[in-house]
Amino acid sequence: MPDESKPLEGISWYQEMRILGNRFFWWDLAKISPVFPIAVLLILALSSPSEGEAEFPWWIVGVACAGAVLACVVGVVGSSAFYGGRWGCTYRVDADGVAWELGERELRIAERLTAVAGALGRRVRDPASRSAGNFAWSTIWRASFHPVEGVISLKNRWRVVLRLYVPKDDWAAVEGWVRWGLAEGDRQRASRS
Repeated sequence: MPDESKPLEGISWYQEMRILGNRFFWWDLAKISPVFPIAVLLILALSSPSEGEAEFPWWIVGVACAGAVLACVVGVVGSSAFYGGRWGCTYRVDADGVAWELGERELRIAERLTAVAGALGRRVRDPASRSAGNFAWSTIWRASFHPVEGVISLKNRWRVVLRLYVPKDDWAAVEGWVRWGLAEGDRQRASRS
């Protein structure tokens, strides 16, 4: 007799995410952007001369901060220009876990940008190698549900690993799958202990 608590089939959908008007995009960017200046500051602090020698070069910290801000601005403007302000992705939630795959348009644009970078002599990873992925339920520990925005943030022990952008019509089904998957992940982790 099949386990009645386990749904029989999953749900798939395609959804586009707005880039500039997306608070989750800005939050993720705000978390990542300070990493570069902080790393430069730590390297300088650890390698700075001892007392009595030359003064600490604080101007380099300012240059690192300005570089981080410039990189963020270029990244946001560039992604908006190249992707038309939207980023599309196909998602699937089922008994095995959660899977995602870039939309065809986004993959074509990424391949073109990779070709340009290659022509400029840069070594760049093939975008197709990062255009899809999946997470088993055992690797997802928590989720935050944002029904107004249509976003479910899936998290491992310490960070968001994937954000599901869900159409309003599919919200109830996807939320049900994720809640079932979280319980299934808990069961899988408990059975390994």
